[in-house]
Amino acid sequence: MEEEIEFILKVITHPVGYDLGLFGTMCVRPTDQGAWCVSWEDCVYETKPGFTTQFLRVTEKESCFPTPREAAEFFVKKRTEIELGLDFEISANAGNMKI
Repeated sequence: MEEEIEFILKVITHPVGYDLGLFGTMCVRPTDQGAWCVSWEDCVYETKPGFTTQFLRVTEKESCFPTPREAAEFFVKKRTEIELGLDFEISANAGNMKI
């Protein structure tokens, strides 16, 4: 976890102003106001009255932090919480892989 945080810190504190994103679903970036923001999509399945199928409701969320370390730590915790990344994809499909 610390190795991932350090990598993110190197990217988002570079003088060029890089941001770091995953699959267009989650991003951590510096702002010109001296804050670092993490944005992500919050996906919730819900059933509406009168329907038998569930609908996916996607909401854009964002949290901003005064330091890049706080933003990087939040990014890693949120990424882990929502299980976003190839590391989660690979482990989820491990049982279905044929060798």
